Amino acid sequence: MRKNEETQFQINLFYKLSRLELERPGLFVYAVEFGGEERKDFGKIRELKAKGMRKGISDLTVIGNGRIVFLELKTGKGTQQPAQKIFQNKVEQNGFVYMLARSTEGVDETIQRVLAALGYE
Repeated sequence: MRKNEETQFQINLFYKLSRLELERPGLFVYAVEFGGEERKDFGKIRELKAKGMRKGISDLTVIGNGRIVFLELKTGKGTQQPAQKIFQNKVEQNGFVYMLARSTEGVDETIQRVLAALGYE
């Protein structure tokens, strides 16, 4: 049930952020998906890793105003995996913003935090 909640949170966030691309110059949001059936196909996993897929990357990446926000989404009680914490440290060591957003926070509140970090608000 939690995964569905996190998935719906991501879908809603992506939809609203991508709509804002029309109003905010340079704003761009994207996801790199790694899940579903690929997790069961070890040949596909090897191929994806060989092509550069890495564990722990953020659910959404949002760019704008010369800045980048890496956005990790969790349910109210969801916790980061070790690879996600490593990715967070790499992001922050390089001076970028990493945000952990919870579905309990709400879509609009998360968007406001992201836009503020990008310097839009």
